[in-house]
Amino acid sequence: MQMNLCLSGLGGCYKRVKYPAVVREAITRIRDASPDAVTFNEACSGDVAVIAQRTGYYLRFSKVIYNGKPLPCIRPGGRGLFGDAVLSKASILSAASQPFKAQAGPERREWLCATIRIGIDVCTAHLAAHEPDEVAANKPQCAELGAILARRAAARAVIFGGD
Repeated sequence: MQMNLCLSGLGGCYKRVKYPAVVREAITRIRDASPDAVTFNEACSGDVAVIAQRTGYYLRFSKVIYNGKPLPCIRPGGRGLFGDAVLSKASILSAASQPFKAQAGPERREWLCATIRIGIDVCTAHLAAHEPDEVAANKPQCAELGAILARRAAARAVIFGGD
């Protein structure tokens, strides 16, 4: 399952997000579907920690750097840092994340992969958009992500969800 929660408080999509109802909805969808793994983009560390705790999933989180520093979630504040996450029913053995080589715009885009106890990798990324200030980084990020996923797939099964 893949979810973009749009929870920074800054994105244009945030005007349509009903907080905290969106967190309750994520919990309900996960409980109803019972997926083996869930990937999140545009999430807040505190919110995904609540989602993981209430659904019984394991969690790995990767913070986003915005204008050179970690971005605290706002509206309301106190929900931790903005970033991406992987949740898994099975325990997570390790995780890795790195920024993409190509970057454009204020948000440093990264990939995140978690190696799960059952022998798979679950990965996510929030790629540069097709907006004028980011479009130059989109194709190079897609190519780099493809290479990363192919390398991982040579060792074990890989599940990817992102945007």
